[in-house]
Amino acid sequence: MKHLWRFFPSPRSWRPHFLIASLLLLAPHGCRGDIIQDLTADEGTLPGQLIGRIDAPSSRFPADTIPKPPYIIMSYQESVERDLAINENTGEIHAKVALDRELTDFYSFMAVPLLGGANIRVKLAVHDVNDHSPVFREPSVSIEFSESQPRDTRRSLPPATDLDVGINTTQRYEIVSGNVNNVFRLSSRRGRDGVLYLDLEINGVLDRETVEGYDLVVEAYDGGQPLPRSGRLTVNVTLLDDNDNQPLFTESRYYATVLENTTIGTTLLKVQATDADAGRNAQIAYSINRRVTDADHVFDIDSGTGVVSLSKNLDYEKRATYELVITARDNGSQPLESATFVYIEVQNVNDRAPQIDIAFLHNGTGNVSEASAIGDAVARLSVSDEDSSGDGKIIIKMTGDMDKFELVPDASSDVYMLRVKGRLDYEERDNFSLIVVASDGGQPAPLVTERVVTILLLDANDNVPVFDKPVYGVDVGESVENGTVLVLATATDADAGDNARVEYFLPSPGTGKIRIDGKTGVVTAAITWDCQGEHSERIIIAARDHGLPSLTSTAVVQLNFRSDSDVAPVFEKAFYNVSLGAEDVLTVGNCFLKVRYDVRTGVVSLSKNLDYEKRATYELVITARDNGSQPLESATFVYIEVQNVNDRAPQIDIAFSTTGPGTCRKPARSAMPLLVSPSAMRTPAETEKSFLK
Repeated sequence: MKHLWRFFPSPRSWRPHFLIASLLLLAPHGCRGDIIQDLTADEGTLPGQLIGRIDAPSSRFPADTIPKPPYIIMSYQESVERDLAINENTGEIHAKVALDRELTDFYSFMAVPLLGGANIRVKLAVHDVNDHSPVFREPSVSIEFSESQPRDTRRSLPPATDLDVGINTTQRYEIVSGNVNNVFRLSSRRGRDGVLYLDLEINGVLDRETVEGYDLVVEAYDGGQPLPRSGRLTVNVTLLDDNDNQPLFTESRYYATVLENTTIGTTLLKVQATDADAGRNAQIAYSINRRVTDADHVFDIDSGTGVVSLSKNLDYEKRATYELVITARDNGSQPLESATFVYIEVQNVNDRAPQIDIAFLHNGTGNVSEASAIGDAVARLSVSDEDSSGDGKIIIKMTGDMDKFELVPDASSDVYMLRVKGRLDYEERDNFSLIVVASDGGQPAPLVTERVVTILLLDANDNVPVFDKPVYGVDVGESVENGTVLVLATATDADAGDNARVEYFLPSPGTGKIRIDGKTGVVTAAITWDCQGEHSERIIIAARDHGLPSLTSTAVVQLNFRSDSDVAPVFEKAFYNVSLGAEDVLTVGNCFLKVRYDVRTGVVSLSKNLDYEKRATYELVITARDNGSQPLESATFVYIEVQNVNDRAPQIDIAFSTTGPGTCRKPARSAMPLLVSPSAMRTPAETEKSFLK
């Protein structure tokens, strides 16, 4: 390599020096006869300070082998002239400026002795002084680790560089603060470029939920003595969350109470769970585990807030408690979940009135025989209340015919027996109405239930038929034809039904002169007789009912035989049966029946309009009286049946509901067919006479 040599002649002797230097330039450099002079100077040598001498002896070159000055100085480095002051006459080398190894670490020049001798090649090495500290490229860096990464996982950190060399350059790194529990360590390696490269390694177990991040302070130290220099780097370590924590509820079991009449949508309670993870791993969704609880969806839960609300009506009487399993699930890629229990107690509200159940003991009906003895049980009443409000006791009272019946508590709770208290008489009264009232102990106002108990008396055959007369006196002529009506015997029975149905008969045939119709009681001559002289005969007639057992009573028919002039008129028939149906017959004034007695005729006609819907049958007794000084009379029986005529359109009653306290009813006409069932009524004969003449 050829160098561009520069000369540094003294101003006073530049001409000869220039000539000599020119000759030297023509000679080859690096001759083997050159003397090598190795000098050193400390970095930081001040201007003017003596560095050394060109002719300084060394172990290699004793003082007598080194040519003496003056010298001609030549160098290819501009820094030699810039930084060094070389005295050609003395050979002393001084610092022209403060030496800086980092600017120039080596000076080289040639000293050519003018007095002859070998050239002196001077090499001045600037010895490094630890005047620079290690420096990081940036004051701080940020790196990330996943909290689940294993030990020895590393991240590269920017190395510190030091302008010094050797031992004064960067020698080691140390974490001086922020390394909680020593979870990190440093490792370093020297590169071929001399840089000490740095890595941060995991030395322990990372847990973001315990420590979310670390602010590490790393110091870089050089090898300077006595005190090394250092540089500082702040490492901000962020731990990335892994879904390694399941949601945790604040309570292992939650409790709530709710009234059974709570409206749908009401908030009952709120469950809360927390997840130590972060981000989406900490996002929680709540749900009710329907597979094991609340399959009927009585409750709802807000998946975001955990608010539990009511979604269906509650009924304490059907179910008083609920236990829900509520799940909290995070939003991790592999979700984790946990569960808690919610116990909900339904509180009773007095919303149900007591119930009264009545079981009649006589064929399941409220029919009671009038022959029942005092103390006989009529019905069994049981009261219950599905609510549990109040003191649980039901108060029961009865009003109505308390003189005939009473309510007696039974041995078991809430059971009562309805018993006969007074003597019953069907003929006096055939039905009774009792009101049973049950009230609970609910607050603020008890609920009340009323049941009407209707008791119908069943007739017992305790009355015998009674004739209207004990003795029927009949005046008859000397001659009586067979079939002649003698008298109408009438017996009545205060009982009802078959017990009141009377049948007439002759308990003993006797003389066989009379017969009696079993249904009507008409007594007629059984034979034709012709008697001479006035006399009397007594014949017993009887009436019996159809009860079990049958009861019987008797009366006497006394036949008073008189001369024909003293005999009462005799009707042609003892019994007439008439059916009225034609519209012309039903007209007032029209004759509908003629009865004959002796040689005379009686005409029966209407005096008032008939109404089948009001009355369907009539029973008349028609008498015939002569005009004797002591008038005599006889009678015949007429049974009239009124037939229905379609003279009325159906009537429809409509009940209009109003918002007021009452109900408005308005009749309406319709052409729809209506089935009307007539009911038979009996009225006194004198009432019947007002319709007939």
